[in-house]
Amino acid sequence: MNNKHVFYHPRCGVALLALLMAAGLAHAEEPSFHLGGYLRMGASFNLQDAPETAGDDRGKLSMLRGTLLLDADADAGPLRIKGVARAVREMQRRLAEEWETRDPGLPYRTPYEALIMASIIELAGGRV
Repeated sequence: MNNKHVFYHPRCGVALLALLMAAGLAHAEEPSFHLGGYLRMGASFNLQDAPETAGDDRGKLSMLRGTLLLDADADAGPLRIKGVARAVREMQRRLAEEWETRDPGLPYRTPYEALIMASIIELAGGRV
């Protein structure tokens, strides 16, 4: 049997992937679906009161960090749909591109420092 392959790109949308999988799984003799990946989270807490801030910050959460990698794979008989969302790899590639074209006067030593600051600015209401 000649399988057709449809590759899902993270920018295509989860709805399209779900629709394709549902259509293929409905006609499969022995459908199978696999979802895998990982989520890593890290939290930082203030062990001392930071003098730069008003009030007592001791023991308060100061920063959350996370990375996510998802893989989805469905075997639907004649229609094989493979969904791969590699968010971490895409983020690292885009971050490297932005780092290469950055303003040399910026005070960041690493791409990760720039990413953290961009996240802080975005959370504060200014879009980066």
